[in-house]
Amino acid sequence: MELKNISPYRALAAAGGFSIIELMTVTAMVGILLALAIPSFREFSIRTQVTQLGNDLVTDLNIARAEAVKQGLGVALVPTTAGNWSGGWSVIANTLPAATTMRTHAALPTGYTMKAAAVGGVSVTPLAYSSTGALGTPSVQVDFAICRPDANAALSQLVVVKSVGVISSQRNVTDATANMSIGCPGP
Repeated sequence: MELKNISPYRALAAAGGFSIIELMTVTAMVGILLALAIPSFREFSIRTQVTQLGNDLVTDLNIARAEAVKQGLGVALVPTTAGNWSGGWSVIANTLPAATTMRTHAALPTGYTMKAAAVGGVSVTPLAYSSTGALGTPSVQVDFAICRPDANAALSQLVVVKSVGVISSQRNVTDATANMSIGCPGP
């Protein structure tokens, strides 16, 4: 039996191991991919949060409208703290002998804001539905703007409640047709 002179490096390569240069190259490539992916993931998270907040608002508006028609009484969406929609809201039915809170939404996450105004910039507190399902007070279109932490109005959410009670939602607060003062502040 003859012993061959095999270098230690060839023995490692034959055993299927990796060299330090290969490991450093793979680590560098993973770092570059993460550097590219993290900003995209952050943007995805912000968009998802804005969409979820808009969906929560539309759901509560639809519940308030449906309950107003069902009960034949006024039902309102009221900010938790006076005039501050970002602090959360409640759906309140004007049942007798006292008002009944039907649903409550928590405050928006840090950095997100929500504003509401009727046509002409009139502040909306509360948003009330009459027994017909139309807006009681104010009886004009109301725009809600859900603004992102970076205040990018083009990527923020706009929820519009028409005077007849119909609700629509879209991305891009700058498209507010009835109430141009509702938009998110610029970055």
